[in-house]
Amino acid sequence: MNIDISELDKTNIIQSNEYIQGKISDLVYEEPKGSFLIFKIRKDDKNVKK
Repeated sequence: MNIDISELDKTNIIQSNEYIQGKISDLVYEEPKGSFLIFKIRKDDKNVKK
């Protein structure tokens, strides 16, 4: 199955990729308390294993 990617398609793919990255950033930064809690737990786990 051959797909011809035109310049318009490339632009759409880039925009979609930026949109997805934005959504990932929202997941990380929208709720900093939750993310910090998870990071803190992981950090504590590493300290316990040492």
